[in-house]
Amino acid sequence: MISISTGLVFVELFIGLSAAIVASIAWTHRDRAAGVPVCILLIAASGYAFMSGLNVLVSEPLLKHLIHNLTYPFVTAAVASVIYILIEFTYGEKYRQPRIIGILVGYVSLSFVISITDPIHHLLITEPVITANGGFSRTAENAGPLFWIQAITNFTVAFVSLGWMVAKFPDTRGIHRQQMMTLILAYLIALAFFLWQTLSPPHPAFDVATIGLLGASLLILWTLFYSDFLKTTPIEQRTLLDNVPSAVIAVDASDRVLNFNQKAGNLYDLDTSAIGVHAEQVFQTNPELLERLGTADRSETQITLERDGVKRHYDLTISPIVDSDMLKNRSRGSLIVLQDITRLVQQRDELKQKNKRLDQFAGIVSHDLRNPLNVAVGWLEVARETGNTDHLERVERGHTRMQALIDDLLMLARESDLEGDRELITLSDEIGTCWQNVDTEDATLVNEANGMVFANLGRFRQLIENLIRNSIEHGGKTVTITVGDLGQGFYVEDNGSGIPQGNYDRLFDAGHTTSQDGTGLGLAIVKQITDDHGWEITGAEGADGGVRFEITGVASTAA
Repeated sequence: MISISTGLVFVELFIGLSAAIVASIAWTHRDRAAGVPVCILLIAASGYAFMSGLNVLVSEPLLKHLIHNLTYPFVTAAVASVIYILIEFTYGEKYRQPRIIGILVGYVSLSFVISITDPIHHLLITEPVITANGGFSRTAENAGPLFWIQAITNFTVAFVSLGWMVAKFPDTRGIHRQQMMTLILAYLIALAFFLWQTLSPPHPAFDVATIGLLGASLLILWTLFYSDFLKTTPIEQRTLLDNVPSAVIAVDASDRVLNFNQKAGNLYDLDTSAIGVHAEQVFQTNPELLERLGTADRSETQITLERDGVKRHYDLTISPIVDSDMLKNRSRGSLIVLQDITRLVQQRDELKQKNKRLDQFAGIVSHDLRNPLNVAVGWLEVARETGNTDHLERVERGHTRMQALIDDLLMLARESDLEGDRELITLSDEIGTCWQNVDTEDATLVNEANGMVFANLGRFRQLIENLIRNSIEHGGKTVTITVGDLGQGFYVEDNGSGIPQGNYDRLFDAGHTTSQDGTGLGLAIVKQITDDHGWEITGAEGADGGVRFEITGVASTAA
């Protein structure tokens, strides 16, 4: 029958074997961030358990002394490994330097040298004491000065590290907070079992600290490989993200959200629950972003996002994040940056409009204005030569046409910045006012409009007056003009002769007219005014054969 002592020894050896197997599995993932120190932590746990078990099985005093002493550098290696993992989590690559690694390696190496040379100097264990139990013996500590220095150093480092993690805990969020909690729990488990073994060992044949080391190692391993510990952005980088003027989102190689700054959170309505969620769920309304995510090359494009009915334009840049080791060239994820360029796009569009108006102006001046001028000059010469003043009527008609062109050109060339210059307008009242401002001949107005529009009053009147003039010029003096409401706008319709087929595509082009006396600028002015307000205008055949203009996208409030 196997005694309790024998069983406990084999438990220690089993723990050592289990830790070694898990370490070999972890080693295959050593290329992950902190993968190597986690492997070292598991090796340290395995070595500590094996040395603790062998200490009971070996009978030769010197060998037993050395085996017992080797548990100390394994403990030191475990402490150093956790310190390095903690540095990875809180400060990232800033402290991932050869100097830091050298200090940790030197710390462990010094512990190893002290342990194996102790039979010579006896500063670690002054005099080994062999305790027996059930036929097994274990070397007990008769502590020397180096033992206490090493023990106090390890416990101090451990407790300072624990305090460090607790202090950093408020800075974490989402999955980062879960990972920090796992680190703290692993530390507490290891410390609790070591304190138990140090202050009140439960059995001479069993070192309970082996359980604490293995438990802490497995917790950290689970966090590393199950919840992708340390594939996230370190705490220090979050402060940097929040100070970037653009919206920034970091995703891992599996396209899961790792971190984002406040601007990105506001843009996509993200909170801490989005961390760890796949990008397809987070950015499902942004297909342009998803299409470019995960590509090996840097991607740049412009996208438009709508929020609360307001469209804004962004420069979208997706940059792959690769391993700092150029030989590995392994993808670690992507960095998504969205820079708001709404104002630049608006300025660009305004410049295009101004250039377009300038081209229209130059074309009309060089062609449409020159024609009536040449006609007037020609008939004036005829009047001088013949002395017949009847020819001056034709000169007057040329001047009148030039005056109309000049007036329309001035209106077309007006600035389009209407911000801060709008007011709430009652459609029915303003339609009546505009009707009185136009020479309507014998035309009839049917005013069925009851809605409200938020617009620049002066430009709105120009729009309505030009539509009324257009109907009278093309529909005749007795045309009937109807103005009514639409869902988000209004319409102006007449029962005139309509627009010849093939002319609808050019309806709003400057200079295009189907009337001999028209300037071809009236509907171009209407189109400009609707564009300046952000409205849409379309022209189609009316119900009674005339033309129907529909103005949509019209705001009825200041909001």
